[in-house]
Amino acid sequence: MKKYTWRKKLLAAMLATGMVVTSMPDTGLNVSKVFAAKVSTKQHTITEDGFYYNEEGFLYKYTGEETDVVIPEGVTKIGSTVFDDKITSVVIPGTVKELGSFSFSDCTNLKNVVMKDGVEVISSYAFKGCTALTDVTIPDTVTTIEYDAFSKATALTSIALPKSLTAIGSYAFEKSGLTSITIPGSVETLEFGAFRECTSLQSVVLEDGVKSVGSNAFSKDTALTSVTFPSSGLERIEEQAFFQCEKIENLTIENCEVIESMAFCYPNALKKLHIGSGVKRIEEDAFCFCSELEELTIDPGLEKIGDDAFRYARKLTNVELPNTITYIGTGAFYGSKQLSEVLLPTGLKYMGCRAFCESPWLEKLYNEAKAAGQFYVKEGTVLLTTVAEDKRAADTGELTIPNKDSGDITVISDIWSDASKLNIGDGVISVGGCALMSMDNMEELTFADSVKTIGRSVCLDCEKLKKVTLPTYLQEIPEWMFGQCKSLT
Repeated sequence: MKKYTWRKKLLAAMLATGMVVTSMPDTGLNVSKVFAAKVSTKQHTITEDGFYYNEEGFLYKYTGEETDVVIPEGVTKIGSTVFDDKITSVVIPGTVKELGSFSFSDCTNLKNVVMKDGVEVISSYAFKGCTALTDVTIPDTVTTIEYDAFSKATALTSIALPKSLTAIGSYAFEKSGLTSITIPGSVETLEFGAFRECTSLQSVVLEDGVKSVGSNAFSKDTALTSVTFPSSGLERIEEQAFFQCEKIENLTIENCEVIESMAFCYPNALKKLHIGSGVKRIEEDAFCFCSELEELTIDPGLEKIGDDAFRYARKLTNVELPNTITYIGTGAFYGSKQLSEVLLPTGLKYMGCRAFCESPWLEKLYNEAKAAGQFYVKEGTVLLTTVAEDKRAADTGELTIPNKDSGDITVISDIWSDASKLNIGDGVISVGGCALMSMDNMEELTFADSVKTIGRSVCLDCEKLKKVTLPTYLQEIPEWMFGQCKSLT
């Protein structure tokens, strides 16, 4: 490979002999600045096959006619938009440490990429929009794939990620043609939208070592049927990580400290779900609209089921909640119209309003209480609701809970009453979110100091409420606690 070089002495000689500068080949130098200073500290190289790079190995231009490109040894970094869409393949030597941003972006005829040992970083947008790309070889020296690196590479159906890899950036493979992917355990965190809208992706394997699946990482992967999670070490499945993955039928999550909000929302085909002992919290809407869910098993270890977590689990017939659960959020199983058997945890410390609304289980308890002339619908010491048709508090206008009729009550989920004054008495430790929103006539509300937890929106739309006595411990008003309480000043 023949080289042509220009140095300071040659430029000075040309200036002295009056040679025309514009007759020089384009080197990428700022010639006007060189001549003004009459000094050049860098050597630039142009190869006979059209590669332009400086003495630091930065490749900034390619004018060759070859479509099967072999980048020369000595190049250490590939600059932005060096190549146009005529190239069909490229071999990148190990001297290249970094593929710069946009280095091959929108090369729509590029089919094959081979990176040799030594490459470390695939920068942002490096292969974005390479719609013909089918084969990519990534060596065991690559540590980082930055954001949008392979986004919209629609013909790329498979890629082997090396165990040297530690970071996959946001949108790195968004809208690519991948059908399966294995994430090595060396990648601790998948960033936002890393494999978002990969509509051909069917299988995902997350190896031991992965700690966090980022928000929207696999959202709207509508062909996804199989997900294998790490057996240990997984800390978080973040918001909407698998949002609208509509074809997953069976799912097992053994170890994950937190499943965040809407992580699996709209799992339209999900029939069987197993939550293992390593899962501690399921946050709000995590599995909402799981309309095909028939089997839910939860091992001891889970502590929290958030608001609307399993909303509209319409085919679920029974659920046994382990005694480790202390918190069940508002509407957690709302709309589960076939849920006829529920075993509540004995250690429950909080339940939001309408957690089991529309379930046959709650309807049965309600009808039994009504038939027996009871006002309180209970399970153990949990007040699930009250009989709305019972007007016993209307005469005195005052209702105190607990009382001799109610027996011991520690957790209040929901109350329907015409009382103008409500006293939450000693022994009650929590009042669930939206629990009092149906008390249209309530003007005065008192909480005993035994109450430790008050849910958000607890008095929502209590328009006649004028006076509230809060527990002395309370440091902060819960969100929307008095929303639309127009008489409260």
